[in-house]
Amino acid sequence: MNRWGFDIEILVIAKTRGYKIKEVPVIWTNAGDSKVGLDAYITTMKDLLVVRKNMILGKYKKQK
Repeated sequence: MNRWGFDIEILVIAKTRGYKIKEVPVIWTNAGDSKVGLDAYITTMKDLLVVRKNMILGKYKKQK
């Protein structure tokens, strides 16, 4: 996956394979001129469906 959903997929793979995920605080400065269009949200939803399908099919499990 190489679009908006790649970070979601990485987190799912890590969790599926038993890695611990830690949240850390960050300082965020929002760029005022940055825009995300509706197409990005639609693409992300499609990516989520692909990740879910891959989870169901077991594609993220450790290779033996």
